[in-house]
Amino acid sequence: MKDFLIKRGVKIQDILNVCPWCNREQERADHVFFNCNFIAGFSKRIFNWWDVGWKVVSNFEEFYSLCFKAKILGSCKSLWLIAIVASCWSIWLARNEMVFENKVLSMDTLIFHSKMTALLWVRAAVEECRIQERLGGFVCISAVFLNRLQQVGAFLHMDG
Repeated sequence: MKDFLIKRGVKIQDILNVCPWCNREQERADHVFFNCNFIAGFSKRIFNWWDVGWKVVSNFEEFYSLCFKAKILGSCKSLWLIAIVASCWSIWLARNEMVFENKVLSMDTLIFHSKMTALLWVRAAVEECRIQERLGGFVCISAVFLNRLQQVGAFLHMDG
């Protein structure tokens, strides 16, 4: 991450090359996304939100495997994967805010941002499907998909 910039000659003198959450380990992608205790707790809560068992992973390959093997069927699998990508994106944005703007997000705020991002992305995907349907294209909205979308929207009333 920062070491990537340093290797390319970017001068980042004022920024330490340690994990912004734990301040103990060197900031590497595998640590920031999987091995940091703070982020492991975040991932466990995201997985619990979907009633999917969390298993500690150490790299992207193991993470993707765990996500794709989740026992979620049909169009709900697409929603699940959108939520997972949104959680990774939320981690990245929060990391950047901590490193470059000195803004620290609490676990609850990070969870909320992740869920809101997932909801917005799912809503955008559903709207795209509706546009495709109106234009005579394929129908990609099923009753199951819409039902799960409503469940995803209900997260505002859920605790983590």
